[in-house]
Amino acid sequence: MKSLILFLFIAIAISPSSFADIILSGKNVPDKIVVEKTTLLLNGTTFRKVSMFNVKVWLGALYLENPATDADAVISSKSTKVIDLHALYDISASDSVKGWKLAIDSNCQPECQKLDAEIRKFYSSVPDFKKNSFYRYIFSNTGLQIFLENKEIFKSTSPEFATVLLKTWIGKNPPSDVIKKELLKGSVKL
Repeated sequence: MKSLILFLFIAIAISPSSFADIILSGKNVPDKIVVEKTTLLLNGTTFRKVSMFNVKVWLGALYLENPATDADAVISSKSTKVIDLHALYDISASDSVKGWKLAIDSNCQPECQKLDAEIRKFYSSVPDFKKNSFYRYIFSNTGLQIFLENKEIFKSTSPEFATVLLKTWIGKNPPSDVIKKELLKGSVKL
């Protein structure tokens, strides 16, 4: 019995995730991550639901250096921000681009015209959204990086474009008020 307890203690001590991590829809959502040597804390989690059947399309998590509830403060902050997305449903690249166009057009006026080339470059990089894929969006004061399964698929050196993309989740016109509210909880208490 003592050896079993010791084994469990060691297994827990060296486990890559902490007890504070959250499991949602079978996906591990850590309570903190490290990006470019900066520790970011889980600020909120949400699901994107569509149709009258509330089909869960993705699970999203917002990470910030300092928990926050004010969208404008988060958007204007020069600190690193991360949105992790776990795909829960397949969506074609063309349908994904349609969704991104609607979200960007709703959130980037009047910036859209001067960011046209960057926006077109982004649309051309959008892959098929495959169930069980993992996407990471890293927003920094130097731009934006997007990773699919830890492989960079898009990079922008435009902080303005990074801000526009962040606004698609927590700006004035998010996909839903619930998504914005849940991402801006300020911290996740377990």
